[in-house]
Amino acid sequence: MKNTILFTGVLSAITLLIGNIFKTFHLPGTGLIITLAIALFVIVFIPMVVLKTFQSENTLRSKVRITFGNLLALIGVTGVLFKIMHWPTANILLCSSMIFFITAYIPILLYKTFNSKDDLINKIRWYLGYIVIALFSTGILFKIMHWQFALNLTYITFSFLILVFLPFYFFSKINRSNLFDSIINTVYVMVIGGVIYTLIDLSNI
Repeated sequence: MKNTILFTGVLSAITLLIGNIFKTFHLPGTGLIITLAIALFVIVFIPMVVLKTFQSENTLRSKVRITFGNLLALIGVTGVLFKIMHWPTANILLCSSMIFFITAYIPILLYKTFNSKDDLINKIRWYLGYIVIALFSTGILFKIMHWQFALNLTYITFSFLILVFLPFYFFSKINRSNLFDSIINTVYVMVIGGVIYTLIDLSNI
């Protein structure tokens, strides 16, 4: 199952990357490629990750936390697909996933980090990372919904990232994950970043 998860995850990320390249150059077939990538991620990759999580030896609390995060990713990415295809309930899916991510999942991660056995430096690095993610997610939510202060949140996020998080990150101890976890995290970053890119209007470029 692990190899299948890796294959589907990498394939969905690469397919989405290709779709975004097509989008950038306004090539035909963009919608189909992006739809296939998101469908593969939502229908195959996430369910298999959840299944593997419940088959693992993690504690029940850890399994629930990971599953909750995957569920939010599923809802959010599906919302992006709905928005691209101009289907109804797109904004509901996007807003609900973002709001629950910011107000529920991030606090869960903060609580987990607080109770972990990591040293203080590692905990601070994680806290700062969560703040960056929360600010970025809030800015994306404001941008999608065309609310005020979206640009201000973007400036705040990048300022905090460049002036606070990155310097601390590079001068602190860097945890090294195993290859499987590294690939899985890379897939998440590529897919989430890719679907955010699909929301950018390039028609005037």
